[in-house]
Amino acid sequence: MNLQSRKTYNLAERRPQVLVIGNGLVRAYEESKRSDGKYEQWEWSWTNLINKLARDGAPQFKDNTPPATIHATAVTECDDKKRRNKFSKALAQYEYKNYPLIDNLLQIPFDAILTTNYTYELEYHLNPSYITLSNETKRNKFAYTTDKKSEEKYLLRTYNRIEKNGLTQNIWHIHGELRRPSSIILTHDEYARLVNKILEFNNKRGDQYSRYYDSLEIKSWVDYFLMGDLYILGLGMDFSEFDIWWLLSRRLREKNYPDTVTFFSMADSNNPKIMALSSLNVKCDNCGFCERDYITFYKVAIQKIKSMIERNDFN
Repeated sequence: MNLQSRKTYNLAERRPQVLVIGNGLVRAYEESKRSDGKYEQWEWSWTNLINKLARDGAPQFKDNTPPATIHATAVTECDDKKRRNKFSKALAQYEYKNYPLIDNLLQIPFDAILTTNYTYELEYHLNPSYITLSNETKRNKFAYTTDKKSEEKYLLRTYNRIEKNGLTQNIWHIHGELRRPSSIILTHDEYARLVNKILEFNNKRGDQYSRYYDSLEIKSWVDYFLMGDLYILGLGMDFSEFDIWWLLSRRLREKNYPDTVTFFSMADSNNPKIMALSSLNVKCDNCGFCERDYITFYKVAIQKIKSMIERNDFN
């Protein structure tokens, strides 16, 4: 583990540019393989993964099952260590592929990338050899921390730093990563404990966001989420991920205006999730798409993000 000096920002002059990303870009490619317009089931869908984790006799879900239901009922293994080992084994044969959209996205100079993925699609596109390395090598060569203390479970201060073509990307796995099974956030209980840990961190911060607005030192991905300009892409924003919803609510206290969070989704303005996000001062952008043309949608969204960062405004 490498100790990295903390970045400091004068937020009045420039805010951190932060990508928040899920697995949507990967799924878009997997679901677009069929030429007849029908979408085949994604082999590595969240539903399939949960079904692998469920004990015998537990309910088997379909891909249209609400994720919140899956979170609440499917992962029935009560022993934490056994559940995480089972999870790691379920993903042991995960197949990494090249996706041009991810390559395009990673050419944008983000200050931080926050991903809910446990796997290493982003690291793979920056350095294909990453996935073949041992966990110890990953830790010693690419893992960085903003604190001298090692984190055993919640990776609030730990991230992976990878360079490609002179551009460095700092990737924070906010719900844990595979090399550290103990860090993986999967069940409702674990999400609740994560929120409690975020609360502890936030309470220690006190009023530092306002007192050090012109010289804010970044200590965690929580700082990036609360005080950065966020671009949310390929993330379903399911209500079961209530740590993210709590943080969006918490941002309102900091009066981060004008809109400094953009959620890219093809859902229309009448969608309950879009309505809820709008109430939290999140700008929702469907890029003019209401059809299931995910590949084209993501191409347009990535170009928009690039332009927005170049302008560093939301006008």
